Amino acid sequence: MGFTVILASGLPLHRETSFKRQLQLLGRALSAAGTEVFLTGPDFYESARARDGVSSAILLGYHDQFDFLNDDTGFPLLLWAQLSRPVDTGAFGKAVPVPITPVSKMFLKESKVGRIGPVIPHGIDTTVFSPFSHEERNTVRKRFGFGKEFVVGAVAANTRRKRLDLVIEAFARFHRRFGDAVLLIKTDRMVGLDGTDLRTLAEAQGVRHEVKILEGSFDEGRMAAVYNSMDLYLTLSEWEGFCIPVIEAMACGVPVVTHRVQGPGEIVPYDDLLVPGSEESYEEGTKLATADPDAAAEVLLRAYESGTLKNLGADGREVAVERYDIRKVVLQWIALIRNVSGREGISW
Repeated sequence: MGFTVILASGLPLHRETSFKRQLQLLGRALSAAGTEVFLTGPDFYESARARDGVSSAILLGYHDQFDFLNDDTGFPLLLWAQLSRPVDTGAFGKAVPVPITPVSKMFLKESKVGRIGPVIPHGIDTTVFSPFSHEERNTVRKRFGFGKEFVVGAVAANTRRKRLDLVIEAFARFHRRFGDAVLLIKTDRMVGLDGTDLRTLAEAQGVRHEVKILEGSFDEGRMAAVYNSMDLYLTLSEWEGFCIPVIEAMACGVPVVTHRVQGPGEIVPYDDLLVPGSEESYEEGTKLATADPDAAAEVLLRAYESGTLKNLGADGREVAVERYDIRKVVLQWIALIRNVSGREGISW
């Protein structure tokens, strides 16, 4: 389409982050559509001003990670925004915030930000994250040490916000009523920076031998195998801006149990697997939702006994392909770039 687009992460590129991975994926999709793409970190501005023919810059991060939003850049700035609360009206300067979810858009409206872009979600490659055949699924389950057990899975960094403690507690209560089950956790580290030790949490709940923990950084292919070894996915984060693992699990045909929290609660397409009774609180203006592990265990049990997991998995896969495939997401970006650069495009 003849555009030159800068993709800028709010976090340095020498770190492996979800920002970097998402922009790399978006960059590949834009390149496939005929766009020249430059991937950079938050300090790109001076070098970018000297570059000719830039159509726009897509910034992924928080507004305070970019210190040039009030400058005349010479090209439009589109800030892919996730918000946990309203912000100052001028927080985005001359950049156009593009909300990742409807709740983030609501916070932008409450902030009385003048120009707000359309909701454009994060994306994934649904040809990589897809349901395996029965034979392939059995193979990866054996690789991870599973047989015919019912596998509940979770993918999250070991940080307080992700509430892996509640995931383990909910699973333990489910396991007491349905013994032939295991919990698979894929995380970045066994012991979090705050000292949270997942093995210790599992031991305290009496399910140390029923919890398998995978650590480290996996590529997309191995992550798809992780999801395909699961029967059900469980996330109980107290806040998320989006939560890419939810759409990855859905794309693999794995039903997702979550609660009415920003991010996952906006994404899942079925009410049957939403955990009721979360307790709301506020921390520095951010609304947090603490899930009830008893209620989560009940939803796990009901989902297992219902016999509808296959249908729910198919529903989730359909939504993931339709809304969150990176090829669909990139079409939304192309339309927006055309609009802000003064070329033919949609109105918003």
